[in-house]
Amino acid sequence: MRRSMSSRALIRAAAVLAAATVLAALAAPACIVDWTDDCSHDLGYPGCKGAAAASAGTGAGGSTSTGMTGGGGSASMCTDASTCPPVPAGPCAALGTSACVHGKCTLTYTAGDAPSQKYGSCKQNLCAADGGFSTVNDAGNAFDDGNPCTPGTCANGVPLNTPMLGATCLFPSLVQGICEQNPDPTNPGSTLCAACDPASTTACSTTPGLLCIGGQCVPSHCNDTTTDNGETDLNCGGGLCLPCDTGQVCVQPRDCFSNVCTGGTCQAPSCTDNIQNGTETDVDCGGLCPQKCAATLKCLKPSDCTSGVCAPSSPDAGLVPDQCQAPTCTDGVKNGSETMVDCGNDGSDAGPACPPCATAM
Repeated sequence: MRRSMSSRALIRAAAVLAAATVLAALAAPACIVDWTDDCSHDLGYPGCKGAAAASAGTGAGGSTSTGMTGGGGSASMCTDASTCPPVPAGPCAALGTSACVHGKCTLTYTAGDAPSQKYGSCKQNLCAADGGFSTVNDAGNAFDDGNPCTPGTCANGVPLNTPMLGATCLFPSLVQGICEQNPDPTNPGSTLCAACDPASTTACSTTPGLLCIGGQCVPSHCNDTTTDNGETDLNCGGGLCLPCDTGQVCVQPRDCFSNVCTGGTCQAPSCTDNIQNGTETDVDCGGLCPQKCAATLKCLKPSDCTSGVCAPSSPDAGLVPDQCQAPTCTDGVKNGSETMVDCGNDGSDAGPACPPCATAM
């Protein structure tokens, strides 16, 4: 009888101990089982602080994951990526990924070149693994203006196109020429690839009787004291000599540097004469004209274009004129309907709708 009572006591004690253990487990605000990788087996209890759910570090591909925080600084709870906040707006947003990992929202960025880059700026925009944006000097991003006599270089992050007078150059036909001052008085200061060197006494020696004037081989009568041999004015016009300057006599447009002959007189270039002349980079636009050139028209620098983007139109950079480009959301310039560089849309233009701009903190 005494042995039977002892057994019952033991059974009751064991039952009480088991119940207490269960109640303690239910009350604990932590993981259910103390596994090494607790949080990968977490059943949703909020006290789990294991490495799998709380860590943030760098993974493959140079990306970094950081917990998206809400009120109180804790990571947002989630069931899938659609329940997490989107990647914040900004220049590196396209390299960011919002995901739900083990019930926690994470934000991952891949380090590398930023989507937005300005051609020929001697700069490179970068995105860091934490989503940070920065700009560094890049000598490989020099501006090529399409003129073989003004090659693009960078000096401490500043684009340069320095004239190389006297240097050899190539025409688009790949015939070799020499870099000389442009003889056109309506476009002073410019440099071009000329057929001959005026400083050389043998520049045109392959054809007897020709002289090198203004970088062109012309007959000797283009350098005398009389108007003869078809010239429309002294030593100019007629198709064999250099064209004539503004105010000189002409018969047809080709007799004039401006390509405008009115009333027998060469006219000065204007931005409304329907001719590409003077400093214009295309017909009546670019250069000193107030009218900027539209996309696909020729340019020498960004300021020639409505979009502010002038870039090579073919792989043969240096042999063909550059072209004005249509606005894009990655060209590194505020253009089109953008409210800031490559972001926002004010509805003023039919161009692309760019991503939203970052909100100032």
